[in-house]
Amino acid sequence: MLCAHCLRVAFVLVSVAVPFFGQLAPPGGLLPDQHFVCNTGYTTALCHVQVQRLAAHLAHYREELPRDWTWVVVRSQDWHSILLNLNLDPGSPAFSVLEQRRTFLSEALLAPDAYRGAELLRTFKVPLDQILDVAITHELGHAYCDEKREAEAERFADLLRNNGAAVCALSRRSPARNSIATMSTPR
Repeated sequence: MLCAHCLRVAFVLVSVAVPFFGQLAPPGGLLPDQHFVCNTGYTTALCHVQVQRLAAHLAHYREELPRDWTWVVVRSQDWHSILLNLNLDPGSPAFSVLEQRRTFLSEALLAPDAYRGAELLRTFKVPLDQILDVAITHELGHAYCDEKREAEAERFADLLRNNGAAVCALSRRSPARNSIATMSTPR
């Protein structure tokens, strides 16, 4: 089903429009309560390929997937300006808007070109064949636990990657949490 609406994400006093190209379902009802969208500029075929890859990775964490969550794949050429407009770290390859139940992923995580691949490798010091998993588990720390704090999201991600399961540090829905969380670049 194609949709022609825009998502408005507000952060501080800055907002950005991320126009959606279309919504796709993964094959065979693999993840029925997960939604997948590509932003404008994708061909149907490329969007489908990238959503398939994302869904295959997410299937490994079926128990930790938040219900009724939307995963938005954003073209690499649009990614940097979106993050700058949101006052987010332009080096981050993913961010989640908790109140809207959406995680945004740079296309570079799914199909890194030589430049962006080298940048991800240099920044995160994680082999490119593992960077998508690192980003997904980190964003699941934010999404599943409704967690804004980077250290807690990363703690959850480490447990999930190393043990195959994780628990949230605090009970979910804490009023102290904010709505946008990014995958931070290492210091």
